[in-house]
Parts: sequence; structure tokens; C-alpha cells
Amino acid sequence: MKFLKLNRRRTLFIKKFLVIAAIVTILFLSFGTFKYVTFNRLEIEVRPSYHVFIITFFIDNIERISVVAGLIAFILNLPEQQKKSHYEAWEVITLAKGHRGSGGRIQALQDLAGDGVSLAGVNVDYAYLVGVKLSGAVLTSASLESSDLRNANLSSADLRSANLIRANLRSANLIRADLRSADLRSADLSGAKFWDKESGRKTKNITPEQIKQAKNWEKVVYSPKFRKKLGLPPSE
Repeated sequence: MKFLKLNRRRTLFIKKFLVIAAIVTILFLSFGTFKYVTFNRLEIEVRPSYHVFIITFFIDNIERISVVAGLIAFILNLPEQQKKSHYEAWEVITLAKGHRGSGGRIQALQDLAGDGVSLAGVNVDYAYLVGVKLSGAVLTSASLESSDLRNANLSSADLRSANLIRANLRSANLIRADLRSADLRSADLSGAKFWDKESGRKTKNITPEQIKQAKNWEKVVYSPKFRKKLGLPPSE
């Protein structure tokens, strides 16, 4: 919840920044044009009155002003557009519940997670989610039973208490993911990445007991220390 509040504040800040930047940009560009027009007129005519000055400014810059006005309207409408987009994404996920195949859920999940929306408790059992990119996603208590998550990027995802029973996690990236109390019974872990040799980062809050409930747990990329806990020989 704290993360979502921070995300909303950041969105509001960005929106205000873009509006101000757009206004400053148009005024800067218009000022350059105005100086040129005024300079030319002063060479030929007497200095125009204040009213003529304002009218000339708007006539000379009407196109730019229209563009900026449209941009500002678009930026101010972003929250409503985003809200509509989130509603449609959730609708896709809900309507496809229990069905095999993707059903548009890969994109829907990625869009929501990308906008910082919590996916806690989401049900995507039996879903075809090969290659889904959910790095950093909040998936606490999510149900992914029997889902196809081959090559999925779940790095840094919050998977505490997630249901991963019989999930296909072959070659999935779980580095820095939090798997505290996650159910891995009969999940296929062949080739899954639980450790990155270069950075030293690894999956968090995982126990040997959890791992050994899965299939092909011996074929996972573990840190040397965790391999020892599992009773596995050092990797080559």
C-alpha cells in the first residue's frame, strides 16, 4: 500500500512537471518569434500598442498554443485513461479465469505490474504465461497453480504465500524473488535461476524443505551455500 501511495505521488509530480515544461517551452519558443516580429515592425512602423501587441502574439503563435493546449488536456486526462486501462486489464484477467491459454493475460498482468498495481491474490491458474515479465510485481497469495511460467521473469517479485503447485517454472528467473511460504509442490524447477553468479543475488526466504517438494529441484541454479544445504555437490 505504501508503494502504491508513493507511485501515485510520483505520477502526480510527473504530470505537473510535464504541464509546466510544456508551458515554459511554448513561451520560450514564442518569445523568440515575438522579438523577431516586433523588431521588424519597429524598423518599419511605430511601436504597436499593448492591445495590438497581445493580439499579434496570439496570431503569430496560434498553432503552437493549440498544440500545447491539446498536450495539457491530454496530460490532465492521464489518470482517467490509466484508470480505464487498469479496469480493462482486470476484466481480461477475470474473464479468462480457469481457462487454459493466455487469453490476453500476459499483457494485462504486465501492464498492471508495470504501473505499480498490486497483483496480490490474483488467480491465474492453468494460464499460459510463457515469458511473462513480472519483475518486481506484488504477487502475495496469488494463485498460479498449474500455470505455464517457462522463461518467466519473476526477479524481485513478492511471491510470499503464492500457490505455485504444479506450475511450470522451467528456466524462470526467480533471483531476489521472495518465496516465503510459497507452495512449490510438484512445480517443475528445471533450469530455474535462484542465483546470479556475477552479482551474487539470490532468491529470498526459500528453504530446502520447500525446494524438495518440487520436481527437478536438483537442476536449479543455486548459490554454493544453498547447494550445500540441499546436500548437492558443488556446481562445475
